[in-house]
Amino acid sequence: MKDIISAGLLLEPYQIIIRPLVTEKGVQLAEKTFKRAKRDAKGNKVIGKNGKPEMEEVALNAYSFQVHTDATKEDIKDAIEALYDVKVVKVNTQNRHGKNRRFKQRMFQTSDWKKAIVYLDAESRIDFV
Repeated sequence: MKDIISAGLLLEPYQIIIRPLVTEKGVQLAEKTFKRAKRDAKGNKVIGKNGKPEMEEVALNAYSFQVHTDATKEDIKDAIEALYDVKVVKVNTQNRHGKNRRFKQRMFQTSDWKKAIVYLDAESRIDFV
């Protein structure tokens, strides 16, 4: 994926993507739709007969993954495209801090981890079966 000299770390796609986060919120992001104005080939809004822009429904098409903490957005994009054979439009990342937990009389902290929200092209879908 990356040059070893510049990055210091060479990760394979299956090492970058640790696991998909299949939660209620994640499933809603994948299925959520919103309305936006239709655009022509030049990028101008298409105006209807009533003088208002014509609207179309578009899927948000976002999926969440737990990823390696050293992975960049470009690494994540390349890994998702390689593993799932889809076209990625945008990647957002979050560094999540571990939570304090208690077991009997002892306190400990869970590990810090990195979350990636991946937005796919309108024609692409990922099926976690």
